[in-house]
Amino acid sequence: MKYFVASLPPVEDILPVDLTIHIRRHNAVQYHVYVKHKKWSKPKSCIAEGKFGDFEELRSKLLSSIKTLIGENIDRNLYQVARYGYAILTKLFPDKELLKSVLDILNEEGSVKSVSFVADEFFMPWELLYTRYPTEKEVSVEDFLGSRHIISRIEKPVKKQSGPVRNGLLMAETIKFSNRPKLALLPNKELNGVSTIEIPFFNQMHDRKKIVLHKIRDLEEDKFDEGFRIFLDFIGKDYHVIHFACHTKYDGFDSFFNLYKNFNVTILDLDFEDFEIKSSSLIFFNTCESGILDAQSSFSLASKFQEYGAIGVIGTLSEIDDDLAADFSGQLYSKFLAGKTVGASILEVRKEFAKKGIMDTHLYALYGRAGISLKKINDN
Repeated sequence: MKYFVASLPPVEDILPVDLTIHIRRHNAVQYHVYVKHKKWSKPKSCIAEGKFGDFEELRSKLLSSIKTLIGENIDRNLYQVARYGYAILTKLFPDKELLKSVLDILNEEGSVKSVSFVADEFFMPWELLYTRYPTEKEVSVEDFLGSRHIISRIEKPVKKQSGPVRNGLLMAETIKFSNRPKLALLPNKELNGVSTIEIPFFNQMHDRKKIVLHKIRDLEEDKFDEGFRIFLDFIGKDYHVIHFACHTKYDGFDSFFNLYKNFNVTILDLDFEDFEIKSSSLIFFNTCESGILDAQSSFSLASKFQEYGAIGVIGTLSEIDDDLAADFSGQLYSKFLAGKTVGASILEVRKEFAKKGIMDTHLYALYGRAGISLKKINDN
């Protein structure tokens, strides 16, 4: 199969990244896969064939296999993760010449790339794709896409925008603040990692004058209407970062986040209120199942909050251990508040965990542009 020139808007104008992979459904058994590299004069593409169920099965096996990376058989199990990760990559690029071009870019020695996936109806745990042919004797954590490169996801255009827009996509990358970044914290104090690690960390950041911390007041489970009003009033204020440290559960429009005992806020609750994020906030769902979990659907808490107006969202693709989640967020904010972009911050923290043999942080996914950063401006 020869690759052909794709008819796309100028990708470099939309996404100033090294490599953009754009996946569009063509019909029930085919996907158009477009690839744009900053050094290529024109995009290249191929057609990936296979029923959706084939990709869904591989996605499911890939996410299940990463949960086995515990104990004495970690090397053997890592090989299984790599096999599924490589299988998805080769299935997306049946054109061997184009596959080689993509792998050559991704495997370039000592080079960190910014890779963006643009998709409307096709989602995978891209961080877990494996970029070399895996063998039992030679599988390396470093060869997973999320171990070496900055990964971001751009979805269908959102309805509510709070920054410059081009071709239906939010272009703003800089979150500007005049004194200290304002961070809104919505914690479930019943979670051990939240109460013993995350809340003390944010309190310390506030005391050290790194942030201005705003915490939602305690809610009562038997007074939902009153509590929901409190929630809406709290989250509707002007923040630079909004951090959820609670339970979440993926269940379509009934997906919810749990702030206290049986106090659950669903997507339907927010939709009924015509909910909107009024400032260009970065949202961090440091919770289970907050990212896209269905390979064919773009629906998730993360995608919905982009629709509500967030400049970017960090979510998860599976269940996450509470203590690990708390450690991850602490290290991430230490880098992000120091001026690094959100994409670079995620990659650096992920590498630090990978050195310890921990791959769970590859389940964190960034929705939006990887170049989002904080910038202090003069009041004048």
